[in-house]
Amino acid sequence: FNACAILFKQVLKSPYGHGVNFHPKIQSTPDKSLLGCDTSAIAIGRERDLIAYHQCLQRLSSFAPRPPLNKENLMASNTAVQESHLANWYRCDIDRGLLKRLSRRSNWHGLVYLAYFCALLGITAALALVSVGTWWSIPAFFFYGSIWIFATSVVHETSHGTPFRNRALNETVLFIFGFMVQQTPCLLRFVHARHHSRTAIVGDDPEIILTNPMTWKDFVVKELIDIGSIWYFTKATALLAFHRPGNDATGCIPAEKMHQAFIEAQVYLLAYLAVIAWSIATQSWLPVTMLILPRVFGAPTHGVILATQHFGMAQNIKDHRHTTRTMTVSPLLQLLYWNMNYHIEHHMFPQVPFHALPALHRAIKDQCPLPTRGVLRAMREIATTINHQRTNPSYTTPRQLPSAYA
Repeated sequence: FNACAILFKQVLKSPYGHGVNFHPKIQSTPDKSLLGCDTSAIAIGRERDLIAYHQCLQRLSSFAPRPPLNKENLMASNTAVQESHLANWYRCDIDRGLLKRLSRRSNWHGLVYLAYFCALLGITAALALVSVGTWWSIPAFFFYGSIWIFATSVVHETSHGTPFRNRALNETVLFIFGFMVQQTPCLLRFVHARHHSRTAIVGDDPEIILTNPMTWKDFVVKELIDIGSIWYFTKATALLAFHRPGNDATGCIPAEKMHQAFIEAQVYLLAYLAVIAWSIATQSWLPVTMLILPRVFGAPTHGVILATQHFGMAQNIKDHRHTTRTMTVSPLLQLLYWNMNYHIEHHMFPQVPFHALPALHRAIKDQCPLPTRGVLRAMREIATTINHQRTNPSYTTPRQLPSAYA
């Protein structure tokens, strides 16, 4: 109880204001000289933190001293400084006024999507419970797990701080749904920030599961079965709980946030142990089966969905149009996936909330490759890439760009 109380107080004192606000020009960069740990450049919240960040950049850069930053000139200066450091990353042209409108956050969009997810989760949970003791339990629990793992979409968005205007609501949703998929808020937020700032840069992007060239064995075992993702977050959470953070946690989580990361992991670990104790006390596997194992049941679904984002695409290229895949999917999957099928758009403009990604896609689609049509087409592209890489290790999924923007 005391650990939960301490964590709640720390969440309310989070430096992210209404959440992590990604500025359009704070984009992927493999330049380690920028700030050392790029999460301070990515996860920017309150104005005073942003001002401190700019002052640090000014000390590190060779530019002439700039006038003191205030609320009025903050964003303009942010753009100017970042352009000098990140000009070599491709970014689609978009009207600044439109981008500002698309970047507005609200509570109701997130609540609608969250209600849809919870409704599907409740229905599939009921079906799974009814099927216990019959052969129907196999497909029922697989279906339940396949919905459960889309909690990763919820925590992904809340780690960005964009789905809810209210910061407390955002942090609460992140903490609760992170429990479902063993992703503690601090670890996810800062490791994922590194992924955004080093997208597909081999050796720097912590979320690269496989590097090119890929093999079928590695793709099936490490990605499709999803062992890699489950092991990564389970191990990372356990290490944080015992104050022994792994390399990614040490390299990405700021020192002042490490104590909060420890507490989050300890609360999660105690909650998992409580579920196990519940099962032992009732002499029933049901609590564990309903509250912990769905992440395992839904692993193949998560593996497929996760693979569509970057697998088979180019690496070590500073252009999200080549390293990331946008695809069209059914409206029902798009709701469940929180519009992350628009993945090029999300990586290029991560400050845009999930609900505005379709509009962002329409605004920049003439500068991007055609979207892949559906999950099956995406898996076919990956399969083709793996087969080609047997004889041509440098082969990646080709992306034809409009001639004016190639």
